[in-house]
Amino acid sequence: MKLMAISCSLILSTSLSASGQESAPQFNVKYISNENLYIDAGLSDSLVVGDSLDIIKGDSVFGVIEVVFVAEHSASCKIVQAAGIIQVGDKTKSRSRAQKPVTAGPIVEETPKQAEVISAIAPPSAVPRAPLAKISGGASVQMHKWDDRSASNLDFTQPSFRLNLKASRLWGYDLSLNIRVTSRYNRRTREYNRDVPRTEWRNRIYQLSFSYANDLAPLSLEVGRVISNKISGIGYIDGMIMQKAIGLIHVGAFAGTQPEWQYSEFQTSLQKYGGYINYTGGDFKANRLESTVAAAGEYHGATVSREFLYLRNSATLAGRWNFYQSAEIDFNRGWKKVKIGKSINLTNLYLSGRGNLAKWLSAGISFDNRRNYWTYDTRMLADSLFDDVLRKGLRADLSIRPHRELFLFGNFGLYKRSLDRSPTYSYSFGINKTNLLAASQSLNLQFAGFSGPFTDGYNLSARLTRALWRGDMISIGYGAYVYAFGAGGGDRKNDWIQLSGQFDLYRRLYSSGTYEYDMGDDTKGNRVIAELGYRF
Repeated sequence: MKLMAISCSLILSTSLSASGQESAPQFNVKYISNENLYIDAGLSDSLVVGDSLDIIKGDSVFGVIEVVFVAEHSASCKIVQAAGIIQVGDKTKSRSRAQKPVTAGPIVEETPKQAEVISAIAPPSAVPRAPLAKISGGASVQMHKWDDRSASNLDFTQPSFRLNLKASRLWGYDLSLNIRVTSRYNRRTREYNRDVPRTEWRNRIYQLSFSYANDLAPLSLEVGRVISNKISGIGYIDGMIMQKAIGLIHVGAFAGTQPEWQYSEFQTSLQKYGGYINYTGGDFKANRLESTVAAAGEYHGATVSREFLYLRNSATLAGRWNFYQSAEIDFNRGWKKVKIGKSINLTNLYLSGRGNLAKWLSAGISFDNRRNYWTYDTRMLADSLFDDVLRKGLRADLSIRPHRELFLFGNFGLYKRSLDRSPTYSYSFGINKTNLLAASQSLNLQFAGFSGPFTDGYNLSARLTRALWRGDMISIGYGAYVYAFGAGGGDRKNDWIQLSGQFDLYRRLYSSGTYEYDMGDDTKGNRVIAELGYRF
């Protein structure tokens, strides 16, 4: 009788729950970031932090999300479970607060009565706790050794350590810790010159920052050594970036010091600050537009180092056409105006476009006019050394995949320095063939060359790869590089044979290694690179 009563209660509560869900209001997914999605409902719709909502596609439940931050008319949610990719415009519907989001297995609807029964069977201590953070990245140690067999005897040894760590969702909040560092110890047979000693440490911090990122919060903030994808052209900053989201528009400001340009060492002598506006809207599978305008200033005390405007636009049309543009415009005053002779000049311009002409054919073209620019650190360089490396040019490429196991590619480039009497031409083409003799074998062939005012050369290579079980692989390759100086300089040839492998040892522990034997007019010797790493 008790079993029948419980069964009737379950059936009745399930019916009541289904009836309540059918009348529950539906909301829309309006924006998706790297870690969260945002819906057009908030406190005014009785949502609170911790509420669970269903993602609806058609007439079925597609996924489950949980509210982590709520404003008056919008909310930020984390994805608990989804059967596929959630997109902007998908519908979402509130669950009963007695229903708990599932963390594994198929999506199951729970009624209040079912929740009571489950709680009685599984006590709270049996429910797994959420991790303190979501960890991604990896760490590795590496050894690079060059045994020089030429008359110069320039042996080189370099042990190194690399760490790439991102800890997101710290303590269940939109907090993240980002660390990207390398540490290298260089040891040579002898000192090359004053700037290249016999032994030295080279430690580089690419990123070391703590961030809070939530588009519904009053401000998002990142502090430390930071770089933002929205303003990558501004470069690294030892300081902070603040950002405010207003719909699809992000308004931000940054301030700090500029790391030392050669080895990214910390310095306080060069300050940097500015602001930006970014718009991001659409979807990569259809139409998408991202535009950024940023203004930045770099100052050595009271002396201007650089003041410039950074412009970047990228667009995807119909999911098959991609366009990209970046430009920098310098505003010159003081010593810069005297040296350059202009108040405003275009220092960098890069344009590119790519399209899928067919399922098996894609092509692209780019124009590159990125140039050196004068700063406080380079102001004393000779004009000839500075100007001789300025160049601009075009590059076009073509990719063909007539079959899923065959891929062909080629490109052609044309560049010209400001003082060269003729341009430099470069070209390359190659072929990748998978399942060569067996399902686990592939072959790569490539030929590349260049022809310039003073030097001509070409490079050819071939590599055979065999995939092993568990994702392990080994490969063997051969390459040759031949070049010649003009005016009867004669040919120079360098060959190499290379054996490489990558192996998963245990769970996330892996190792990789490369042995290379170099033989030729410029290089003779043995090169060994070994790495032992762990993926988080």
